[in-house]
Amino acid sequence: MTLAIVVGAVWASICLAAVVALALASRRIGRLKAAAAMLAVAALLLVGEDPWQLVFMASTPVGTEDGVLGLVQPHTLAHMMGGAGMSVAGLVLVVWVAYTALRHGQRWSWWALLTVLLIIGGADLYELTIYPHGLPLFPTPSDGNRGFGWPTLLAGFAVWTFALCFSYGPIFRTGNQAEQQKRVRR
Repeated sequence: MTLAIVVGAVWASICLAAVVALALASRRIGRLKAAAAMLAVAALLLVGEDPWQLVFMASTPVGTEDGVLGLVQPHTLAHMMGGAGMSVAGLVLVVWVAYTALRHGQRWSWWALLTVLLIIGGADLYELTIYPHGLPLFPTPSDGNRGFGWPTLLAGFAVWTFALCFSYGPIFRTGNQAEQQKRVRR
C-alpha cells in the first residue's frame, strides 16, 4: 500500500466521520440542511480526484509519474485545464443546488442531483475499467501501475448516494411545504 493510498484513505475517513456527525446532528439542524452539507463533503472529496488530477498531470513534466507537460501539445493541455475547470464548476453548482433548493425541500433539486450522480458515477465506473485507481477489483493496467485514489472516489460517491437517500423522506413526503407552496402559486 503506497503512502498516497494511505493519505487518501485517512482523508476519506475524516470526511466520512463528518458525514456521520451531520447525520447525528440532523435532528437539531434538520435532515435537509444536513443532506446539503453532506453533498458539500462529497463534492470536496470528488474535486480532489479527477479535476485535481487533470491539473496535476497537465502541470507536471514528462518523466515524473503521470506528467504530460512537454509530451502533449499546448492545445491538449488547454483542454485538460478547461476540463478541470468545468468539473470544479459543476461540483460548485451541485453544492449551490443542495444549499439553495434541496435544503428548502424542492423536489426538482433531488432529481437534478440524482441525475448528476448517475452521469459522473457512470463516467467514473467506465474510468475504473481503464485505470483501477488502486482498486483491487479491476485488472492491473498494461504498465503495471495500479495507481491510487479509490478511497476518495468511493467515499465521495457513497456520501453523495447517502445524502440523497437521507433527504428522500423529507423531499417526497406528502406534506412537503416547499412543494405545497409551489402548487398554491400556480
